[in-house]
Formats: sequence, structure tokens, C-alpha cells
Amino acid sequence: MFFYSLGNIIGYGGVYVMVLINKKRGESTDVLLRRFTKMTKEENIAFDVSRKKFFLKPALLKKEKKRDKLKRKAQERRRLSR
Repeated sequence: MFFYSLGNIIGYGGVYVMVLINKKRGESTDVLLRRFTKMTKEENIAFDVSRKKFFLKPALLKKEKKRDKLKRKAQERRRLSR
């Protein structure tokens, strides 16, 4: 069994993410690692780690969400104006 845990990276009281992959009979380690990387990309684990690596104050989190919302609206306006 091959697993990946991000508990130590995120810290106390954080979110623990684990991807479990069982090795199938006759499966090579290359294929196993390929399946593992595919699952981590699907689960968006790298993004979660980068976001939860440092604590963001609620006010800063709110500002970031607002900035992302405005960015999405601007992109949508540009797409519709074409």
C-alpha cells in the first residue's frame, strides 16, 4: 500500500489529506507512481497545500475571495464582449 499524508505540512488543527493506492498484482512501481500522481492532481492536493501552508486572517481571506470574484467577472465580461 502506498499513501501520502499532508498532516505535518499543514500543522495543528489543519486538514489531513490522504491518498491511498493499493498495488495490484503484477503492477510495476512506475505504473503505481503514475496512478498516484494522477490521483493527487485530481484531488488538487498541491493547491490545498499551498493555500493552507500559512494561516490567513479572516479579513485577508475575505479580500482574496473578493479579488478572485472580481477577476472572474472581468474575464467573463471580456469573453462576452468578443
